[in-house]
Amino acid sequence: MLYTDLLKQLHDYPAIEDDTRFITKGALYVAGGGQDKALHYAKEAIRRGARAIVGSAALLEGSDLSYIKAPEGVHYAAELARLYYRNPSEKLLLLGVTGTCGKTTTTYLLEAILTEAGYKVGVIGTENYRYANIIQASQNTTPGPLLLSKLLRTMLDAGCNAVIVEVSSHGIKHARTQGLLFDGAIFTNLSLEHQDFHPTMEDYFLTKSRLFTEYADLAIKSGKKFHACVNVRDPYGLRLADIIASLMGDQYAQLKFSRDQAELRLSVEGIRGEALGVSINSSLLGNFNAENILGAVGMAKLLHLPADKIASGITKLTAVNGRMEKIVKHHKQIIVDFAHKPEALEQVLLTLKPLCKGKLVVVFGCGGNRDKTKRPVMGHIAVQHADRVYLTSDNQRLEPIDAILNDILSGITSDYLHKVSVIPDRKQAIAAALAALGPDDVVLVAGRGSEPELSLFDPATGTSTQIPFRDRDVILALLIAPAQ
Repeated sequence: MLYTDLLKQLHDYPAIEDDTRFITKGALYVAGGGQDKALHYAKEAIRRGARAIVGSAALLEGSDLSYIKAPEGVHYAAELARLYYRNPSEKLLLLGVTGTCGKTTTTYLLEAILTEAGYKVGVIGTENYRYANIIQASQNTTPGPLLLSKLLRTMLDAGCNAVIVEVSSHGIKHARTQGLLFDGAIFTNLSLEHQDFHPTMEDYFLTKSRLFTEYADLAIKSGKKFHACVNVRDPYGLRLADIIASLMGDQYAQLKFSRDQAELRLSVEGIRGEALGVSINSSLLGNFNAENILGAVGMAKLLHLPADKIASGITKLTAVNGRMEKIVKHHKQIIVDFAHKPEALEQVLLTLKPLCKGKLVVVFGCGGNRDKTKRPVMGHIAVQHADRVYLTSDNQRLEPIDAILNDILSGITSDYLHKVSVIPDRKQAIAAALAALGPDDVVLVAGRGSEPELSLFDPATGTSTQIPFRDRDVILALLIAPAQ
């Protein structure tokens, strides 16, 4: 069968899958990956009952399998997913949030605002996929194209008329979001991250900017108006705003926002004041959350939502799990935050320092098999802004903990080593920090947010295991019964 014929007969298949574990009889299997793996999984798909396999023209060359070849250069997984699920993005108010930091919190803020304005909202993001009182654990910040289109169709069929998607640079570069029709997007900021994936910061920026250029162009050509809300306090956002200005026509609207333009007061109680003509009364903390609020308010203003509904939505979002999440118990003040990159860690510490009457303590580590360049930078930032630092494990994956901790320590000069304790076991590190807390001290447990599992590496076997470990739950358990 030719690929063009497959497109016409796509709905003859009872299911379409790119994961052999979920293949059912008669399904279409969408192959991917390197040639060796593609052949292995293609055979597995046939064994499990797949009726046909589709892949790139060179994917299974030389094999004895009969399959449908997609033309070279076609993002066939995204195209097939979009067509199979009947283009759900056409019928939704689809909003994207992209940037290095703040994506998750901004989606929660937008969700609260849109819900107050009467929308039925679905969210696809780092923490979970949620809609119609259903919450599913997420697999990736931006899921693969088949799952993404399936989720959009499921949300649409469940009554959602608006969906918010965290759009990662991986999602754009791997064509997971290819062909989706966005009504708008928010750019939060851009800082050092994913240097194991992007060869340069320029590549990182240009990848993110595609959401506001080629994706916007596709949406406009399909009859939508595109709304861009950009943080111009960030230098990359300022540059992006200039790019957008050169593209703007009648169907393109841009709102530029900056924390400097908002009259907001920050305290340990939250954020109060006015932003873009909207009264703000939020229990969220910090300058970066002020920027997240500005981004969400800016998009809501572009969509012409009522100011009272915007204000109500902001107020009703009292916390985001694992994002500057406050735990106050037994006169101890603990903050759990997802900050796992240099700028994010620095911003959280700078936010907490003036709100802390005593010592500021931080517990953190760095993930294994990820960008190593940020480790010494984060070590330097921690000792510069915190009074006490506990270095510990994060998700090790397949990297020895000593190597990770030594990388972090390489960024800490001898003048600051008196501030540092190295405790590889994360639970023990948190316990030590809590045990030493005075009544006016604050401890930040950073790096994992609300992640439910911790990856540990066993050098003896060379394997990684996942153990149940949510920072918030561990902290609460320690406060009730300290670790032995």
